[in-house]
Amino acid sequence: MNDRIARAKAGDETAFLELFESIKDIAVARAKRHAPNQIDDAVQEMRLRLWNALDRYDGRGDFRTWVGVLFRHVAIDVNRKEQRRTRREARYGDRTVAGRSPPEPLSRLLDDESSEALSRLIESIPSETCRTAVRLRYVERLPHREIARRLGVKPASSRVYVHRGVRHMIRTARRLNLIPL
Repeated sequence: MNDRIARAKAGDETAFLELFESIKDIAVARAKRHAPNQIDDAVQEMRLRLWNALDRYDGRGDFRTWVGVLFRHVAIDVNRKEQRRTRREARYGDRTVAGRSPPEPLSRLLDDESSEALSRLIESIPSETCRTAVRLRYVERLPHREIARRLGVKPASSRVYVHRGVRHMIRTARRLNLIPL
């Protein structure tokens, strides 16, 4: 394992992936214990943090023990982040842009799914992913978790796509004088 650690520290991605696979049992165990609702996210974050922290391992102690402590901290961080997100959703609901509703004039357009202006604004969004996210959010009225599932991304990413789409729609609506500056 020491050879693999040395190669991974030197930047060998194959050696790093082999190393991670050899200690993945520790990652999964820590994730199950400290972030049971976010196991996959926690393991991914552990892989990233290990890649970034590997240079700090000096070889004095047992590698698996060092990794276990690192992974425990990561799992706790992931769990805290999920708890904050859950509290925020409970407090503010599933609002769109960073916990805020869209500007009032645009909100009126978004409330009328059949609006020709809304269709034009949505079609003006250059990114297909953002356009789809906005359509799912405001036309089909889906929550971010469902949008994320359909897009194959995390809920945070679906929020970003909706935010970017809405931001583009606001600029376009102002340019077309559909909403006041």
